[in-house]
Amino acid sequence: KCQERLQFIQERYGEVKDQCLAICLHKAEPNRFQIDFHEIEKKILEEKHFIKMIIRLIKYLRNVWSEPLNVLPSHVIKSVVMQKVLSEDKDYWRRNQNLEENFRECFAELVESVERGFVRDVVWGVNILEVKIKNPRTMKYLAESLISLK
Repeated sequence: KCQERLQFIQERYGEVKDQCLAICLHKAEPNRFQIDFHEIEKKILEEKHFIKMIIRLIKYLRNVWSEPLNVLPSHVIKSVVMQKVLSEDKDYWRRNQNLEENFRECFAELVESVERGFVRDVVWGVNILEVKIKNPRTMKYLAESLISLK
């Protein structure tokens, strides 16, 4: 599955470095690592500066709104937006630079993803939401809060 995703991204965006980082989860789980593909993420977001702005705006909204949105990890936000980028034609994001419209679409996708309880990791293809937010009550509260902002 991971290899298929990497091949899809490479076919779409060109050659990518086959590098990853093993990041220690020292605070949460000191004996585990998280594997991150920063080069893949950079390739997906490359030349899409307003998409990076959308990610920053959603993170800003999360930080300003604070609880319960502050439990929403950056990786989840970024993954939802990158999935949105991958779901459209490659050239769509070069032509369509309407910040407000795309912010609304990406935020709506975030709300729907959290409401469904499923956010697909761009490379691994697994649900990262259940890994990042383990408590079902927190997930439900987060979903309700996001819906109220929509």
